Amino acid sequence: MCLVDLAITVIDRDVRLVPLSVHGVLWLQTHFDDCEWDSLCAGRARLHRDGVGALCRDARQAGLRVSQASV
Repeated sequence: MCLVDLAITVIDRDVRLVPLSVHGVLWLQTHFDDCEWDSLCAGRARLHRDGVGALCRDARQAGLRVSQASV
């Protein structure tokens, strides 16, 4: 059983999103453009810190379990 759907970790100045379940992958697919899909699925997508809080709130409101490192 998966305890986390989406992991958010800090790497230098960027934030990395790592989907850890099918639900996490599907949620990311609905929130990002197709051109970003390969990076998202591979856990290589990096975002700036701005907007991460809103992204986490939205994911949690959708029912995802989010692991968020201190951002």
